[in-house]
Amino acid sequence: MVRRVRGFTLLEIMVVLAVMATAIALVAPNLSGMLQRLELASTTREVASALRYTRSHAIGSGRSADFWLNVKERKYRAADERKIRHLPDSLRVHLKTADTQTAGGSAGYIRFFPDGSSTGGQVRIESEGATRQVNVNWLTGAVRISGG
Repeated sequence: MVRRVRGFTLLEIMVVLAVMATAIALVAPNLSGMLQRLELASTTREVASALRYTRSHAIGSGRSADFWLNVKERKYRAADERKIRHLPDSLRVHLKTADTQTAGGSAGYIRFFPDGSSTGGQVRIESEGATRQVNVNWLTGAVRISGG
C-alpha cells in the first residue's frame, strides 16, 4: 500500500506569503503612529502625576513645593525628589508659567502652596499631529489633562 504524503503546493505557499506581506505593509505605518500616541499619553500622565505629587507634598508638609521643568534639556523634577526624570526625545515640550517662576530661558517652576493653591501653569506636550496639555489651576491647584 502506497501512502501519499499531503502538503502544500508552491502556489498555495506563495499566495499566503503575498497576503501576509500585504497585511504587514498596511499595518506597519499605523503601528508607528499608535506607538507615538501611546508615548504621548504615557508621558502626559507621568507629568500630571508628578504635578499632583508636588501639590500633595506641599499640603502634607505645610511648605511650598515646586515642580521644575527644563524644556531644552528635556527633564523635570517633582517636589523634593532627588531623581530627575527625562522626557522622550520624540516629544516636544512647552511650559507656560508665571513670569516670576521662570529660571532662565528654557526652565521654570510651577509652585504649589500649603493650602493647595498654586502659581498655575500649563505643560504642553506634542507629538506628530497630536497635542496634550497638563493644566494647573492657580486657585485650586487642580491638575487636569486635556487634548487628545
